[in-house]
Amino acid sequence: MRNSLFFLLTIGSVLTTGTPHSTPVTVTFTCETCTGKGKLFISGKNSSTTRELNSKKDTGPAFPLDLPLEPGDYRLMYWQNKVLQIQSSFIVREGEKMVVKVK
Repeated sequence: MRNSLFFLLTIGSVLTTGTPHSTPVTVTFTCETCTGKGKLFISGKNSSTTRELNSKKDTGPAFPLDLPLEPGDYRLMYWQNKVLQIQSSFIVREGEKMVVKVK
C-alpha cells in the first residue's frame, strides 16, 4: 500500500484460568517518538497482541492505539528499526482508565 500505514494486528486467546467473563478495559498506548519501522508486542495471561508498522513522513501517526484488554498483568515490548527499545510491564484493572506510554 503506497503512502499508507501498514499494520498487522493479531489477537489470540489461550486457555482462560482467571475470571471467564471479565469486562475488557480499553487501554490507550501512546508514543510521541515512535517513527519508522516498529513492532509492538503485548502479552498477558489470556492473550497476546502484535502490531507491526512502517510509518512514513506523509502518513498519519501510528499512536495513540486503543486496545481492549482483560484485567490482569501484561508485558510490553517495542522494537524500532529492528532494535529492542523498551520492555515493561503494566497491570490492567477493571474500571480504571488506562494510558500506557510506550516510549
